[in-house]
Amino acid sequence: MNKFINLKKGQGSLEYLLIIGGAVLIAIIVLALVVGVGGHGRTDAKEQTQNSQVALDSSTATTILNVYPKECASYQDGNIQINFNQISNGSYYVVILDYDNKPISLIGTDANKIPAGSTTYNVSVNLAEKNLACGDTFWAKIISYRNGKEVKSNLLKFRWDVSSIASVYFTGGPSGGIYNGTGNITYNAVLPSGATNIVWTLYSAPIALPSCNNQISCTIPESTLSGLANGTHYINIKADPSIDVNTSFIVNTIITPPPVFAGDIDTPKQDAQFNLDTDVIHFLAKYSNNTGNVNCAWASKLSTSPTWNDLEASSCDFQMPAKNMGNSGTYNIILTATDDKGSTFTKTISILIFKDGEFITLIGSPESGKEYSSSETISFLATDIKANPITGTCVWDSKFVKDTKWKTFNDKECKFDAPVNTIGTDGIYNIRLTATNEKNEVSTTQINITIVK
Repeated sequence: MNKFINLKKGQGSLEYLLIIGGAVLIAIIVLALVVGVGGHGRTDAKEQTQNSQVALDSSTATTILNVYPKECASYQDGNIQINFNQISNGSYYVVILDYDNKPISLIGTDANKIPAGSTTYNVSVNLAEKNLACGDTFWAKIISYRNGKEVKSNLLKFRWDVSSIASVYFTGGPSGGIYNGTGNITYNAVLPSGATNIVWTLYSAPIALPSCNNQISCTIPESTLSGLANGTHYINIKADPSIDVNTSFIVNTIITPPPVFAGDIDTPKQDAQFNLDTDVIHFLAKYSNNTGNVNCAWASKLSTSPTWNDLEASSCDFQMPAKNMGNSGTYNIILTATDDKGSTFTKTISILIFKDGEFITLIGSPESGKEYSSSETISFLATDIKANPITGTCVWDSKFVKDTKWKTFNDKECKFDAPVNTIGTDGIYNIRLTATNEKNEVSTTQINITIVK
């Protein structure tokens, strides 16, 4: 009997089994750890590339400027250099996708993690894993993580040349890969010697660049770039033999809205007075932000009438005798101006047409067009055309602008104070005044006010 092992009957077999079982368990744990470390980059890359769409966050995302395929051995390994904008603090990972949008394993532990502060990074790709060859099309992107948020760079398409060293890449472009809407962009293509049939194209929507074809340098004019929406766009170059390479840039312009066509009635002025028999009225529109033709349509109506009458259909500057307006009274004048782009503005004023010796009443208060709170008290005042208080009898009526029936709220006084809610509580209301003087002459006028709660 071995002096180091003193076993009772039946005890040896059980302890040998326990020793063997423990060794197997330890081996399984060690193997799991090794596989976990070795597959970390592949697992992360697969999880990080479920969505291949471009999503940019200017606070953390980088931009891939170009991909330089340096070496390629079909169905074996490939080596590429990725050039990008300098990255800020945070975790950044490079992901290489095949033509089926599936991640390709990188060679090395944590090979997809990019050192902080980098602007270029070299990776080796296992082409044999998925039976890929030189000359196939691939995609590259960089994923960053900050505060638990995943942000993707642009997605850049590239192709390995069939030669052992494929020197196909771009230089130039806008500063930092971002175009701010001003000036041209120039790219230079580094191609293998002997490259022919060079064709340049600008994407998203394909825009041919025929002036650049068969050139290794391409300048895209501001006139072409100005039509691009904010976001990521691509420059593609195709050439023989088997060259199909992209680079990208970001358009980030501040969109300035077009100037607003606006204006007013320059003359006549609000509340201007004209003698029916002797005066001539000058109608003049003023407007801004327009360099083309403007059409002005003018119309008028007595303040107490619902019907508008045309004065002029096109001119923005004309004159007419006051007597052409019709009878004396308070008139509303409306201007509708339209420019050659179809933009329109409308302005309305009130003027008074009077006749010497004729009794005409005006509403001195409240003010036409003004907004009043339903909780306040306002003054009502009837005057003649010289702003003198009327001495006589005044009847005041009101109605909601869409109603047809008037309601009298004072049938005697020409000057008094009253709560606004005597008229209404919310909306636009017509105020009508009918005044009778000592000679028993009658005059009527009307205004609008707005009441808010």
